[in-house]
Amino acid sequence: MNVLILGGTGMVGSEVLKFCLNSDHIASVQVVGRKKTGENHPKLKEIKHENFLDFSSLQSVLEKINIVYYCLGVYQKKVSKEDFWSITVDYQDALVRDLEKTGNDITFCLFGAMGADPKERSPFLFSKAKGRAEKHLMRSSLAKKYIFRPGYIHPDNGFRSDIWIKLFQPIFRLFPVIGVTASQLGKVIAQVGIAGYEKTILENKDIRGMKSISHR
Repeated sequence: MNVLILGGTGMVGSEVLKFCLNSDHIASVQVVGRKKTGENHPKLKEIKHENFLDFSSLQSVLEKINIVYYCLGVYQKKVSKEDFWSITVDYQDALVRDLEKTGNDITFCLFGAMGADPKERSPFLFSKAKGRAEKHLMRSSLAKKYIFRPGYIHPDNGFRSDIWIKLFQPIFRLFPVIGVTASQLGKVIAQVGIAGYEKTILENKDIRGMKSISHR
């Protein structure tokens, strides 16, 4: 299978990338982003792309893809409200539109978040934006969709933590059920994309309880 990853330099996306590079089920991995991943592997091809509201220039790449891992995102406090909506929803919508044009049997794995509200009734911007992204994905014509809603994500892979993650680290040590590690989450996302799963939306407890999946 041929894989496309967005957000491959992030805390979770980098774990998805590592799993795919080491998987015998994956023939090639294309990473689209603005900066290099730092990985060096014969399966890997990195595509520098600046305009995430327009993927039409990558149509020939998209036509060969079987699995998309969408791990792109931004912390709400680091950008304006308008930019948060655009990065969370509009970027994904632009990619999905061009994936739909291929007419292929594509699996789309969305790295979402606990608290996402597809009905957009929440008073919180984060929940509404994440919920709208989920809603738009589910309405798309893509063949298979999986949404992952982890709780707290513990950076066990050397990623630099921001202040909010640092505050949760001691709580996670005492009550690990509130979240998952970045490596565990990345592995689950990658495995589900390859092998499929009986659920479309995987909550934190589903992710924590998953050990391994039999590959098709």
